[in-house]
Amino acid sequence: MSTSDQAAEESGLFELDYKPAKGRFLIASKGIQPGDTIISERAFSTVLLNKNNYSICCYCYKHSKVFTNCKGCLRSRYCSDACKLTAWKRYHWFECFVEDYLAKVQAETALALRTLLQAAYTVAENTTSGEDVLTKIREDFVTTVDKNDVAALKTYLSNYMGVYHLQTHCHEKDAQSTFVSVHKEVVSLAKLLAECVSLCDKLKILERDHTKLNTHDKSALLGNVFENLAFKSYWNLESFDIRFWKFFLTVKSEGMQDDGSASRVSIQELLFQPPTSMQAIIERLLMRHALQTRTNGQAIFEIHSSVGESPVYRLEQQRLGTGFFPTMSMMNHSCSPNTTISFSGRNIQVRASRRIRKGEEISHCYGPHFCKHSLSERQEALRSQYFFTCQCKICIEDSRDVDRALFRMQFHAFKCSKCGNPVRPVSDHKTKDGGNCIDEKCGKWQNFDKGRAVLERYQSDYSAAQLLLEQNKPRLALQSLKKILKYLQDVLYRNHVKIAEVNDQIAQCYVILHEYSSAIPHLAKSIAINGMLYGTDSEEIAHEYQKLASLHFNTGNLTHAAKYARKVLNAYKLHYGHGDKKYYPPGTEEMRRIEDICHQYVK
Repeated sequence: MSTSDQAAEESGLFELDYKPAKGRFLIASKGIQPGDTIISERAFSTVLLNKNNYSICCYCYKHSKVFTNCKGCLRSRYCSDACKLTAWKRYHWFECFVEDYLAKVQAETALALRTLLQAAYTVAENTTSGEDVLTKIREDFVTTVDKNDVAALKTYLSNYMGVYHLQTHCHEKDAQSTFVSVHKEVVSLAKLLAECVSLCDKLKILERDHTKLNTHDKSALLGNVFENLAFKSYWNLESFDIRFWKFFLTVKSEGMQDDGSASRVSIQELLFQPPTSMQAIIERLLMRHALQTRTNGQAIFEIHSSVGESPVYRLEQQRLGTGFFPTMSMMNHSCSPNTTISFSGRNIQVRASRRIRKGEEISHCYGPHFCKHSLSERQEALRSQYFFTCQCKICIEDSRDVDRALFRMQFHAFKCSKCGNPVRPVSDHKTKDGGNCIDEKCGKWQNFDKGRAVLERYQSDYSAAQLLLEQNKPRLALQSLKKILKYLQDVLYRNHVKIAEVNDQIAQCYVILHEYSSAIPHLAKSIAINGMLYGTDSEEIAHEYQKLASLHFNTGNLTHAAKYARKVLNAYKLHYGHGDKKYYPPGTEEMRRIEDICHQYVK
């Protein structure tokens, strides 16, 4: 594998470990400080969301003012000829001619196909490591390889085997639904790919020495699949005619029909019976990667700025696509992780969000976070998608620590109509929907019927206010949001997340109307609530501080502008690194300028 394609950059800060109760996981090999980069990894394979095909480069995922289009299809655009050629050699040579079919398949199938084509390219690119990869896969076809062999896995993480050995969870009941939903697509694509391999052999396009692979029949068959699916192998051969290839693939893809064979195979038969044909090998590999997507596919996102005519940055997280990051996938989940992640194109960086001791596990949040979800919500989400019951430190503490549970409850609690304190729901299902005030001196019982009716009304009213904003009617939206805030304050506890949400939207309306002084108290109230919820050094609060710094700067309060700009820059150093500016969110340079200007005028 070439240096440019090395999957993960070794930081020397982590080691791979294994325990039966935890599976594979990463631990700190030495003390790690907040902001240190632990993993820097390029995705082995990725697919864009269809909606992003026309806005960013389809290969490197970077924005560009000028794009070059693929001449064979309408869906793929690139920031340069180099990206276009690289994508073509790796996978687009096939995908280009079946674009209409791929536009209809599920994301799991699309990523599985991309992964197999990318694997074929990397195996053929380096004959030495390629032989080893093929041998390991053949062994797995014959007998179950110990996927928990840590010593072996350390070498796998930098090549295709790192992806190949990701968990499929094929024995879980819910995996059957994924299998059923993608199986027909997998069979159709496998059939077409097998015909491509057969055509290569018949036309003798490849003039390679297969003697190294002839030791085992299954290795020869497997090697044939991978070598023939590596388009770079015959890209420059005079005997190859792209016009014929386009005609062949287009005709074959248009004729892809389900012959009923897909319904006659079980998930166990497909994944565990030794394959005896090229199509069976391809089906097995495609299905394996499709199943892996559910639990190991990592969402790729960027921080998007929607400034418009306002001088205040509004930052939003925007999903670009999904990819396989084999090293990063070795991290186990924690509802209170000690890392944070950021992306630059298809590259991910994992950084420490707090001090990590030597030997401590390095963890990542799979989605359910203790700041955003209750213990029961987190456990249910993790069981349904990832098939485990979380036993992280925060979950154990939440189940035992009453004070901690009460603290978190305030962000989702109704307000006691007598004293204004939060109302704790009663868990007994035989009791009517309601709860008691947490203040023992009050203890008032309160029915939740009124509160739930208000929340239902809120959903429709809030959506209507958002629509007014989209229609460029900020004054009407502001009037609506103030009414919403008033009736929410009648039934919700003062630190409820929805009160923070509405205050933030009111501040946005004032900003659009250029009434910056009026926006500040509402934004400050939102920040006060979210600061308690997420922590004052969190990325979420850093984005809010960025807005507040801009507001103070535009109202001439340079002391407060400098204060909050510094808070933003300190938080971004923690979450995005100490020097690599390409990972920083939009507006970071603006915060630096604000701080510099303020320091010039404020002594």
